[in-house]
Amino acid sequence: MDTKQAELELSEIKRIMEDSRRIMVDDGTGFILWGFLVALGLISSYLSVLGYIEWNITSIAWFALIGLGWLITIFQLRREKKVRKSVSFAEKVAGAIWGSAGITMTIIGFVGSYTGLVKGMGISPLMACVLAAAFFVSGVIYNDKTFRYLSFGWWAGALVMFFWHSPHTLLLFAIMIILMQVLPGYMMYNKWKKEINAA
Repeated sequence: MDTKQAELELSEIKRIMEDSRRIMVDDGTGFILWGFLVALGLISSYLSVLGYIEWNITSIAWFALIGLGWLITIFQLRREKKVRKSVSFAEKVAGAIWGSAGITMTIIGFVGSYTGLVKGMGISPLMACVLAAAFFVSGVIYNDKTFRYLSFGWWAGALVMFFWHSPHTLLLFAIMIILMQVLPGYMMYNKWKKEINAA
């Protein structure tokens, strides 16, 4: 291998690492959006279990909330694609991780419950496991300790929900979403704003 080739490869590795650092300065809006939507759906389900809301209203609410989330996400992705000319490797990886996690959770929530294969109380711990995996992989790829710590929180919560057969796990999962997704999303948003203002 000649010197020029080695320099090119090193510069490419450096570029990928820089891209990885930049992509983690995400604006956090996706975390906030999906966190609030899912938390609202969980609270709606919890109130239905307690008898305060009819189940058909909760079912409609879930379809509306998740449908709205996907519409906003698709709109944001299309808008970003028009504004930005190129997408880095790190951004593609991040998109693949969270996009696949979102599709997986949508299938578990709607198809799993519709077919009856996934019972109501089983949906939350399964989704917590998916979130744990997404946070952990993101944390490893981008060397982000916060994401890795959050993944252990998601796994711990999933274990609790698997063993605690209670409708109160719906409320627990909603609290987990707020603490381990929405709040980190706000932290990411503040960090993003500082980066934008400093640029």
